[in-house]
Amino acid sequence: MSFVEHALRNPDGGAIGVIAATRTTHAHGNIMIRGIVDSAIPGIDPSWGSSSPERRLGNILNAGRGCMDFKYGGSDNTRRHRFLYQTFGDRTLETWTEQPDQLPEIPTPIEIGPDFILIPYDVEGAVITALQETRNGVRPVGRGTVEDGVAQLQIAAEPLDGVELLYSASMESRVSTHLAPAVADVR
Repeated sequence: MSFVEHALRNPDGGAIGVIAATRTTHAHGNIMIRGIVDSAIPGIDPSWGSSSPERRLGNILNAGRGCMDFKYGGSDNTRRHRFLYQTFGDRTLETWTEQPDQLPEIPTPIEIGPDFILIPYDVEGAVITALQETRNGVRPVGRGTVEDGVAQLQIAAEPLDGVELLYSASMESRVSTHLAPAVADVR
């Protein structure tokens, strides 16, 4: 079992997401890793990156790939490394920068349309995620940001019949500490 598998499957706690290479790499001065770190903590490499930190695991990986492209262009080694580094776990996972505060519970009613879910919520800018827990793991259904007191989640995968929809809210330094099942008004 690899280090990443040990980190993700540790029954006593461990990682919920990892960026790692799938095998030994020989990058120029660890540029990929420096780009990854700089995207999460801007200013590590003043010649590269944005002043705004990335928070989602997949975006952090893509920023590292972009840094390597910027520094070394389209060499064969660069192209190989773009594919050697991957995210393990949820690519949309958002990193914490401090212990988060708790967001309020997600209220009902919820309206489910053919390609959206509407959820009233009082915290502007919060991101609401809909998911289903199945025998094969967690299945994302949709995600949307609260604007004017309502989150409109765009459906990424049609909800499975007979499987409860669960909802959580998050934003920088704030999370809901539970997955709230909600009664849906299907229309």
